[in-house]
Amino acid sequence: MPFNHILLNRYRSGRDAMGVHADNEPELGPWPTIAAISFGAIRPFLIEPKEKRGRKKHRKRIPLQHGSLLVMGGRMQHTWRHAVPRVNGLVDERINLTFRLLHGPPGWRGEGPPPRS
Repeated sequence: MPFNHILLNRYRSGRDAMGVHADNEPELGPWPTIAAISFGAIRPFLIEPKEKRGRKKHRKRIPLQHGSLLVMGGRMQHTWRHAVPRVNGLVDERINLTFRLLHGPPGWRGEGPPPRS
């Protein structure tokens, strides 16, 4: 999978978190593939169905270890949401590198060719 964009997220402790969301920005295209590598403290990665009915029943927590590679592709961003919740008492830092393929610059709405920089 070719990637042309990287995000770096720094979680200084368990107080830093990422809210529930899907990576569904237009510049990612209709079927985005996201690859993320974790470094440092183990943090839970929460996934839950977008559909409200049965959301809690199907919620999953995946512990992301140091060096973990998480790949989300296919229908994942259409049917699931994900988050990195707060962890009380955790003082260790975590770094996450997220690789993505952008079809246009951030904020591009997918209408017409992407603007040139």
